[in-house]
Amino acid sequence: MPRPRSEMRRIREVLRLWAELGPNVSAVAIGAQISRSTLRRYLERAQAAGIDAAKAAGLSDEALEAALFPPVTDGGRPVPDQDRRGTAAAQARHASASVA
Repeated sequence: MPRPRSEMRRIREVLRLWAELGPNVSAVAIGAQISRSTLRRYLERAQAAGIDAAKAAGLSDEALEAALFPPVTDGGRPVPDQDRRGTAAAQARHASASVA
């Protein structure tokens, strides 16, 4: 789902303020009216994508979003086997009921 247009505007504003004010996290956060942690997250994403204020100004909202928020790929994390989990839980309930 695409992010709201206001978020892309805010990211552009963060990058513009960062270019104007320099590396003053508190001043940029106050100017953009966001928390410092959100500011850092935006700056980390922009740095990883190689985007600065000038590049952000030349990109559409969709292109900026695609560069800063690439699609999440499957990290190879195994999916739990729900059938087996249910069986083990049921067996545990029966075992504890027979002990009492």
